Formats: sequence, structure tokens, C-alpha cells
Amino acid sequence: MRLLPLLLLASAVASAQAPERSVLVGAGSPVLALDVSPDGRRFVAGSADGSIRVWDTSTWECERTLRDRGGEIRLARFAPDGSTIVTTEAGDRLSTWDAATGEEIASRANAATGAVCFEPGGRWFASQEMGGSGLRDGRTGDLIRMAFRRHIGSIGLLGEGRFLVQRRDEFLAEGGGYQTTPYLAVVDIEAGRAVRARFECDPGEIVVVEGSLVLLHGSRERAAHLWDLETGSRVRSISNVAAEPALGPGGRAVAWGGEDSALNVLDVRSGDARSLKCPDDAPGAVRFDPQGRWIAAAGRRGHLHVWKTPDGGD
Repeated sequence: MRLLPLLLLASAVASAQAPERSVLVGAGSPVLALDVSPDGRRFVAGSADGSIRVWDTSTWECERTLRDRGGEIRLARFAPDGSTIVTTEAGDRLSTWDAATGEEIASRANAATGAVCFEPGGRWFASQEMGGSGLRDGRTGDLIRMAFRRHIGSIGLLGEGRFLVQRRDEFLAEGGGYQTTPYLAVVDIEAGRAVRARFECDPGEIVVVEGSLVLLHGSRERAAHLWDLETGSRVRSISNVAAEPALGPGGRAVAWGGEDSALNVLDVRSGDARSLKCPDDAPGAVRFDPQGRWIAAAGRRGHLHVWKTPDGGD
């Protein structure tokens, strides 16, 4: 991975630089779910109108439409080998798609309420379920087993898929009501027990786990927090985060859309940040190209806005 361009992106562009290109990917409907294939050659965009489309990043043209209407898409994820796409939508419906043909493999209701995290081999993925955390087949989405049957705020995977990172809430009675304390726990999936001491964290949902770093997004607080699982300490906190942020390869940069119609990029080590203008639109979900060639933000008006890194090519 070329990490240097991700750092240069935050310092080598002018604060008023417009996107390199803007592509209408959602037919005017807000793009709510976005993911990039592991090789960076495709991205999938899911919209509020239920449409799901796959785009070629070499031409920035639509490669195929998985469907053009349906329930609001909340999440889209490529499998590690790029062969399968998993989507979740309103009504907790989970679907799997063949990325090469665009055909739906399977679809089931009441299957997933939140995050989906693939193990590195793509054989299975962990899903946030109504009754806890489930393990599902990476191709069909069939439930293999429930890993943990308790309320879990959000999840991520760690250590080649051996450990599940959970953001839980502890409810303590206080003054006739309840006080909620969020915390992070790392549990062994096979043994079903914690392998590290839990520690209190900020409220929010787990966006991604990268190495020992966990990126949390609190939509109510409009904030993002980067935590280190090894030390149990907060690395960075970011305010004015209007939509789901992204962590760059190697955990070296964080990008997010703010309420000021700008895409913001932060160098995690130095704390330096830059704002990239997104004319007449408000950036939503953000994704880094795995090879560090570009960064993209989904717009609320159905566009995908793309900024090239200094050596990103066309």
C-alpha cells in the first residue's frame, strides 16, 4: 500500500480545491452506503431509493445495476476477494450478490441490524443481529451460528478474524433511572470469552478496526473517536462529523464529511487537517482507495465526488 499519498492529500492540496470529478451514481437519490473493492477497481453504491450499482473506477462508468429500486440501503460491503457483495436495508433485510454477474445469490429478512465484517478469507462474516452477534456464510449469508447472545452496540473483527471487537453498553441504576456507560471489549470467537480487559470508550458505532485502532462514529453527537485497543486510550477525537467517517490504509489518516459541505482529511500522527470543498453538495459516506490513489465521498444529491492523491493518476 502506498501510504504517503494519503498523508500528502491533507497537505498538498489547497483548502478550496474542488473534486477531481463528480459522478452521478444515485440517480439523484442520496447515496447512503459505499464500499470499494479490495483491488480498488470497483465501488458499490447503495441509495435511499433502494438502488444498488457497481462502478468501474478506471472509467468511472456504471458497470452494472444490481437493482434499481427497493428498501433504503444502509450498508454495502465487498468480500475480501471482491467476488461477493453484501447489502443490508430497511427492515433488517440482508442480501448477497455476485459481483461479477450482478445476480442476487440470496436474500433474507430479519437477518442483520447493523455492521457486517468479513474474516480475511471471506468464508464467513460477523453480523450485528437483533439477538447478539451472528456468524454467516460469506457467499449465501446463511446463519452458521450465533456467536454471542446479548445486546451489542456494534462490532468489528481483529486478529485475522479470531477476535470480535464489541462496543457494548452497561446500564447502571442511578437516581431512579439508568446511566449508560459505553465500553469496548475484545472476545475470542471460539472460546466465547473476553481476552482483554474492557475499557470505557466514547458513545458511537464501530466503523472499522485497523490493526489495534478502532474508529467510532457517534451520529447523535456528530463526533468520531479513534481508540487504541492495545493501550485502552483515545488517540484522536473529531467534531462536526455529519456522516460515517473512514480510516485510511494503515490507520494513518481519517476522512469525514462535515456540515459545511466539505470533505475533511486528518493526519492521525500530527493532527494536521485540511478541508476539501464539495460544491453544492454535502459529503456523506467516505472511502479511501486501498492503494491510496484517491478518496471518494458520497453526496447527498446522488453524486460520488472523487479527489486524486498527488500520484493518483487519472
